[in-house]
Amino acid sequence: MAALGANLWDSDFRERVEQLQRTLFADLLRCGTAAIIEWGTWARHERERLRQEAADLGARTELIVLDPPLEILWERVALRGLEDPPMRRDDLEGAYGLFQRPDDTEAASYDSFSLVTD
Repeated sequence: MAALGANLWDSDFRERVEQLQRTLFADLLRCGTAAIIEWGTWARHERERLRQEAADLGARTELIVLDPPLEILWERVALRGLEDPPMRRDDLEGAYGLFQRPDDTEAASYDSFSLVTD
């Protein structure tokens, strides 16, 4: 989004980009190619929708969860310094609290599951 000159906080634009990516995701899977969704799917229902779409197209599904501690995330945001406007610590804390971590049942619904905490 930054390469397109878009405001990273523009939720309408973000939704249009994600819709385009979902269309490409399905097209790639129909062709038998791997597709990686790397935007944040913080809610279980978001991940389940993508998992089900992939499974319906006959694709294997893999969930890799990147879940470092809040302190590490804040350090990375501060070092990167790319957000415009700059992200505040309380913004990150609020977002961190919204993340629905996969439970054992959700993890088992994928062909492969990995958790990365650093």
